[in-house]
Amino acid sequence: MKISIAMAAFNGAKYLTEQLNSIASQTRLPDEVVVCDDCSIDATAEILKVFAYTSPFPITVIRNTENLGYTRNFEKAISLCTGDLIFLSDQDDVWYEDKIEKILSTKNENPHVNVLICDAMYADEDLIPDGDTVLQKVLKFSGRKNDHIAGACTAITKEFRDFLLPFPESNCPAHDVYIHRWANLLENRILISEVLQKWRIHRENNSVSEMNTLEKISNIKLYKKYKDIDSSLAYRKKASELRQMNYIVTAKDDVLLRLTSKLNRHQIRCKIEKAVEANISRAQICNSGRHKRIWLVILMVAKGQYKYFQGLKSAAKDILR
Repeated sequence: MKISIAMAAFNGAKYLTEQLNSIASQTRLPDEVVVCDDCSIDATAEILKVFAYTSPFPITVIRNTENLGYTRNFEKAISLCTGDLIFLSDQDDVWYEDKIEKILSTKNENPHVNVLICDAMYADEDLIPDGDTVLQKVLKFSGRKNDHIAGACTAITKEFRDFLLPFPESNCPAHDVYIHRWANLLENRILISEVLQKWRIHRENNSVSEMNTLEKISNIKLYKKYKDIDSSLAYRKKASELRQMNYIVTAKDDVLLRLTSKLNRHQIRCKIEKAVEANISRAQICNSGRHKRIWLVILMVAKGQYKYFQGLKSAAKDILR
């Protein structure tokens, strides 16, 4: 099986060499690395050029003529890979030397799986481990393993890539959200709970969220942070993104059915429509008065719609909003 790595780079000179060296130290080397540099103005291009001279595997470096942004840059890098299994790589992490070997072994043991994701250890900018892992934090906040969707921990098959691309021109979330939204919907992903890399947290990280910080954040802190924020727009946006996925189900029906042996097109569309309905229902709760809100929450609970969020924790949050 041919292994590709798709890396999105942007002003990554400070940490890029360590990540490249960790890839070059793999017990199972990749067959190619494709890097798309999104118009960096630091030494990123020079580091990649120097590394390519001594690299034990072919490395293709594409320098974008215009800044595409994080998601579109990853889309481009993924599209240029020729491998059977494509690993997504950030520019600032460090992989354990057996990451590729273990994920490839899991894929070989599960030939029908199209998406694989491992756990990662949080580390500071000097790569000193924090003690927590990404999966542990996911389980603390949501209680659902499927909410672990970090792109940097992900590998996808060429077939799944061909289904995903091109990303929608509109109503497209971040690349990792989009990948795992489909993977969870189609039930064709597998979680490797073993830690296979360090996830470096530093001030220049692209995404800023509770998942991308070393700060110990309690559920109480999260509640206080978001309790007065109107989340209705976010739920409506997700509903719109899900509707777009329903169009894709029809447009790519022939490819889709080769990716899952568990679900037919009707079942997939029904799952999407129920998720759309749940997000619209929750958006309505955000803009309702307290008494109406309580009844809407009870209705969502009765319909089992909170399974699309964080279960009863989300229901309690809506009541207390």
